[in-house]
Amino acid sequence: VTTARLLVRNSRRQFLRLDLPPESQIWSVFVDGKPEKPAYAGDDAGANGASVLIRMINSAEGFPVDIVYATPVSGIGDLGRVAGRLPRPDMVVTHSRWNVFLPVGPRYQTPDSTMDLVLNGVRANPRVAAAESVARASDAQAQMGQPLRITVPTQGIYFAFEKLYANQSPQEAEFSVRYVSADANSIGLLLSALGAVLLWIGIVAIGSRRVPLPRGATIAVTASGIILLLATIGYLGTSPVLASALALLIAVLLALWWVGGRLRAWRARKSAA
Repeated sequence: VTTARLLVRNSRRQFLRLDLPPESQIWSVFVDGKPEKPAYAGDDAGANGASVLIRMINSAEGFPVDIVYATPVSGIGDLGRVAGRLPRPDMVVTHSRWNVFLPVGPRYQTPDSTMDLVLNGVRANPRVAAAESVARASDAQAQMGQPLRITVPTQGIYFAFEKLYANQSPQEAEFSVRYVSADANSIGLLLSALGAVLLWIGIVAIGSRRVPLPRGATIAVTASGIILLLATIGYLGTSPVLASALALLIAVLLALWWVGGRLRAWRARKSAA
């Protein structure tokens, strides 16, 4: 569900044409605080991203146009992407601010977007979000001379995007973010730790004769460790902290073991001498 708020200055247009994301349905429209009934510009009655026409008022001062619409998306599973795009009005938009709130639980990677990412996946705090939105919208307020009414959710993972003249670009203003569920992320952590262990086993088997592994098995173990690390950290976006900590611990233990062996050998030579 999207709430789009536009601060409009209009002196000659009768309608604002708004291109919606595919399959979106308008829930409500308010122009300067008064409800309006939009008209679909086509025969598909809102399906497949139809354009809607919203009756405007003539005013040299800025007035708000509030639209609430719903866009069906796939449910969040164990692994996938969440994506969206802004509606495109047929008026020049000088400054766009897009606040996106995603469900708590999954682990989200850094989004891909045609807009500038200004806030990357923090826990939503309504007061902080409202204050940031007001601060970011200072240019629009100065131009239009009207306060912006800010409405934000009370929970969620908060991303924010901005762009100047977003609707003038041939590219749509959109974002896409990869996610992995909490359960899948836990499995990814365990697999990344296993990958770190296998990689170290392979490294030790290659560099030491004390690990009796055939050459083929050594290559397989090393390759398996690399593949697990790339799949979990590189593809799933699993946090590398556990694997890195485990790899560091193994490295320290191996270093202590090597130093201990050297000390024992030095003591043995000294005793023999």
